Amino acid sequence: MMNTDRLCMSCMNKIGDEAICPICKHSTSEQNPANTLPVRSVLNDRYLVGRVLSINGESVIYIGWDNADDIAVYIREFFPAGIARRNPDRTVTMIADKKYAYNEGLLEFLSLNRKLASMVLPALNKTYTAFEENGTAYAVSAAVSGKTLESFLTQNGGALKWEQARSLFFPLMETISELHEAGIVHGGISPETIIIGRDGKLRLNGFSILKMRQRVSDYETHLFAGYAAAEQYAENGSATVQSDIYALSAVLFRVLIGTVPPAADNRMRRESLSVPSRFTNELPRQVLVAMANGLQLSLEKRTKTLEDFRNELVYGETAVKRTAAARPQRTAVSAKVDAGFNDEGNRGTKQKKGHGVVVLLISALITALLCGVMGVLIINSLKKGNETTGDSAPTSAASSSSNESVSKETYTVPKLCGNNVSIHCSEVESDEKYAELRKKVKIVYQGVFDDRTPAGIICNQSVSANSKTPVGSELILTISLGKKEIDMPNLVGLSEREAWQRVQEAGLCNVEAVDNSDRNKPTGSVISQSVQAHTKVSPYQKIWFDVNAWEEPVDNGFDTE
Repeated sequence: MMNTDRLCMSCMNKIGDEAICPICKHSTSEQNPANTLPVRSVLNDRYLVGRVLSINGESVIYIGWDNADDIAVYIREFFPAGIARRNPDRTVTMIADKKYAYNEGLLEFLSLNRKLASMVLPALNKTYTAFEENGTAYAVSAAVSGKTLESFLTQNGGALKWEQARSLFFPLMETISELHEAGIVHGGISPETIIIGRDGKLRLNGFSILKMRQRVSDYETHLFAGYAAAEQYAENGSATVQSDIYALSAVLFRVLIGTVPPAADNRMRRESLSVPSRFTNELPRQVLVAMANGLQLSLEKRTKTLEDFRNELVYGETAVKRTAAARPQRTAVSAKVDAGFNDEGNRGTKQKKGHGVVVLLISALITALLCGVMGVLIINSLKKGNETTGDSAPTSAASSSSNESVSKETYTVPKLCGNNVSIHCSEVESDEKYAELRKKVKIVYQGVFDDRTPAGIICNQSVSANSKTPVGSELILTISLGKKEIDMPNLVGLSEREAWQRVQEAGLCNVEAVDNSDRNKPTGSVISQSVQAHTKVSPYQKIWFDVNAWEEPVDNGFDTE
């Protein structure tokens, strides 16, 4: 344990024999206000009390020192104004007619801080412990350097762009969502209770019992005008999950628009919330809609959960119109699907239209695996192009094994022709029938264009089915690369789903969809394609098609100035 005699009781830095701290300019002779704990009091035989940092209607917050871990901490003492009083021996007692209110608040204070102490969340200032002493309760938390979000905004132009704000707010929203799942409502989210640390991350601070976060209470309430929801002003109202959503929407409004929304109690008298017209063009429409929905005075109309609020913001982010000139990748996966053969070599069932997005995503993932193998075969085929004639392009995709590795033991090779190549390329073999195959022989692949056999299907094997081969010898499997050329289908006018289905059926293996915008064409339809319909193309040629992302302007929920 460090000697704390020469610690500054204001910043907890060593100051030696100095009477004035050279760092924070605090005088060693300065004492805490009346009715608070004296400087250098010790709590729980561990925590050294420093100067008072702040006092609110619920607590006194002190800087402190943890003598066990030798670190600075914050100490929060439950001391509700007008309900508790300090005795000469430093203990706390309640005013006679406030006994019920005091005890009820004390239990809530302990429950809240013990829950917080059990949680580790990225945007939460860590609470270490909560304990009872002196007739009251204390919570100890990490002393994190930083400034309030309000101070940060004031010093940095008053507002942020959405591109800057979103990376800050999504971790914060995730933390608040986790708190809600644990049954914790903050009730006082504002730019004053959100800290931005030296690491550039937001952390939620300023927790209190909920009686502090409603206008009508036995406690001296503390509501943040512009951020407290309408129900917190009501006679029998209290803060809820939706109150936090209102507050977070208001904070985002402050960050993006640069002004504080009108206080909810004023809005109840005159329902009006507007933004300067320029923001309707600068901000994604769905971000404006998400804020407007979160700032509804009525609980019925307001966004119900943080997940819903986050999804609205994410949708606003991904629905931004993009031009074809930028050619952003939207889904850089192959559109080719499994050829439809089952493990026994029998014709399987083709995927049908109407199975929904899940089918297309699964198909794309299967294709990615297949085209990875096909790519190796094609590259090696091209390398050998000068050594072969005609349309075939055989090549080895693995080095040949030496004769020394061949065993006198033999193995009976099963029928493989007609099977899909993915059976043998999978790193985790799921079919027991082929598990032994990979152990007994060295499989070598070669590719050949074949108009009669779908791509990815084994069309020849170097050892006939049911024939014996030495264990450790090579088994060459010839894989069809499909047709060397296919007709480019017409995609224009189709829906995006229909277009993906069409390129799958055609056998195209390197297709990308790109958002474009044309107010004169149906939204969601294909408006152009990079290769003209009925042109001969390679199955592996890079192709893209443009999907119309135009959306009619709609009411974003705000009046404009």
